[in-house]
Amino acid sequence: ARGTQHGFLTRASAGMTSTHSSLSEPHAKALHARRKISRATAERLGIVSQGDAIEFQYRHSGALLFTKLRAPPKRFWIEPAGVALSLWNLDCCRDLDSTGGTLIVTEGEFDAASCVEVGFPCVVSVPNGASVRSDDGDVVPSTDAQFAYLWNAAKTGLIPELHAATKIIIATDGDAPGRALAAELALRLGADRCYLTQYPEGCKDANDVLIKYDAETLRQAIEK
Repeated sequence: ARGTQHGFLTRASAGMTSTHSSLSEPHAKALHARRKISRATAERLGIVSQGDAIEFQYRHSGALLFTKLRAPPKRFWIEPAGVALSLWNLDCCRDLDSTGGTLIVTEGEFDAASCVEVGFPCVVSVPNGASVRSDDGDVVPSTDAQFAYLWNAAKTGLIPELHAATKIIIATDGDAPGRALAAELALRLGADRCYLTQYPEGCKDANDVLIKYDAETLRQAIEK
């Protein structure tokens, strides 16, 4: 049976059984042609094929926590149902020392993969798109359901990976929901260490920049 969680379909499962580790040839060709993301980058990040769907593997300390799947035309669902969400590519934070403590946060997995493709090693994506709060009150970690993936298990502070970052580049979408998400993230992560990415005219997100321009233009947009 399927239900919903954070705006995505969820499918009941007895546990994590995904053994997929590669992209099909059609998926690899489409990803390179349409997204300018190489097979090597995709598979290293846990973007693999499951039938006609693209599977994004969410891991922590190497262990598979859950998967998010995307199938034509634009259907998303998460397996297994009811799982606690986390940031995608979170294990990259083990390399924060190599970036001087700089972490990039995107709104989607393809945007994160685009940043990795052009040379940024520490990039994570939120799991559920442009979520925003339903009220403007103080942020209370224990009741901050839409952003639960940012908080540690005890709900006393940010997860260690985020706490360790000294500079956070927020590369959410450039539309109104994306800017709202950026504001919500900065509120929780600490505005004093957050920097908002500005994209070239006509581009909505990081992958857009890579598609319409090139790797150097995306690097410049992130590093501004």
